[in-house]
Parts: sequence; C-alpha cells; structure tokens
Amino acid sequence: PRPLAAYGETKLQMEALTRSWGGAVVIGRIANLYGPGQDIAKPQGLISQLCRAHLLREPLQVYVPLDTVRDYLYVEDAARLVLGCLDRAEGVTVKVLASQQGITIGAVLAELRRVSRRAPRLVLSASAQARVQARDLRLRSRVWTDLDQAPLTPFPVGVKRTLDDLSLRLRAGRLT
Repeated sequence: PRPLAAYGETKLQMEALTRSWGGAVVIGRIANLYGPGQDIAKPQGLISQLCRAHLLREPLQVYVPLDTVRDYLYVEDAARLVLGCLDRAEGVTVKVLASQQGITIGAVLAELRRVSRRAPRLVLSASAQARVQARDLRLRSRVWTDLDQAPLTPFPVGVKRTLDDLSLRLRAGRLT
C-alpha cells in the first residue's frame, strides 16, 4: 500500500499496532462495502448515496472523474469472507477482502439507471480532495485465495437490493 492521505497513513499505523499484539490476528483490508442497511446519514458509500439521491430525486455531487475505478464488495459477501478468515486465523495475516473486479463510477451510474429505469442526477464538481483519491483502486488478494473462489453477489443484484432497501426505508419514513 502507498497511502495518498493521512487517512491511509493512519490505517497502516493501526495495522502495525495490531501486529504487535501477537497471537492469532487477521487484518482485513476491506474494499468499498455496499448493500442494505448502510447508515446513509454519513456522506460515504457511493452506491448507497447514489440510490438515496435517486430516490429523493436530488442530484449527488461527485468529486472524482467518472472513469475512476473502485472495487465494490456486497456486504453479505464481505461477512462470509470475514468468517472464513476467522476460521483459519493463526499468527498475523493480512487479507484483502474484495470482489477483485474493478468498476468505474460511470458503470455504477449505468447500472443504477438500468435497475431503476431512470437516469440518476449527478453534479460533477472539482475538489482538492480528488487529488488524494487514487484513480484506479482495483484490489487483488494474494492470501487464502481459495476463500475468494466462492460466488459473489452479482453487482446488478447488489445494486437492486440496495435501492430496494432504501426505497422501503423512505416509505417507512426512516430515510432523510
């Protein structure tokens, strides 16, 4: 890892501290999680925030180019991977937990449009924060790769489940 900002540096410091504990430790470097149940009050989670803005018919500001690549991991797949890691934990192991499939923000928008049958509203904005965001953040696991062989939730299915969950929460008055 080569952090671009203080956040990444802090994460690596936390990993170093964790390594010093000894014993059975798994350090999970988890990709961008998405799926039902995310706390959307926090301005994070691109897929959930896009779905929220889409349902509320509000534009969402995006501060990075549409060809920015990220690895999105459905929350239930992440949970399965975490449990698999804990089952075999011994010593200190660093495991990348990811779909290992790069998806551009443009492709995320296209998928939301396809599953909702309506184009999401978007405002592309410039931000100084964009320079501390990697343009291509594909992730690949090199540890316990057999765990990565299990089928993952297809991206369109995960986006639809996220949209449906937020739609239910909106109708129940629990979405702002």
